Amino acid sequence: MARSREHTTFTKLAAEQALRVGDGATDLVRILKGVWTANFNTESVGSGSRYETTFSAPGARPGDAVVLNAPADLAYGAAPMSGVSINARVSANDTVRVQFVNMSGGTFGLSTINGNWTYLIVGS
Repeated sequence: MARSREHTTFTKLAAEQALRVGDGATDLVRILKGVWTANFNTESVGSGSRYETTFSAPGARPGDAVVLNAPADLAYGAAPMSGVSINARVSANDTVRVQFVNMSGGTFGLSTINGNWTYLIVGS
């Protein structure tokens, strides 16, 4: 038996509103979308090493979930991204810390991933 669902489109939530997705779900009180422009010069990361950087994301709070998408011209799993793990978290109010971990077996040049990275931050 098919279950009917109601759909609501929000263009902007007022300060006192929250969005709940699903039955028994947590209220989402912050949904932020933005662009981080990565502009690395000569930094490189050796095999088995990591590199960390931060960027400003106004409104982000520690504990918020972060999704970070690479520029469209960087295919997942293809060079230069092959063997590189990327982690992102809100490390302080308004600040996202990004960690690149090189597990490729070779040197990874950060300048190969310059461009506009889209982020989505969700807070409850």
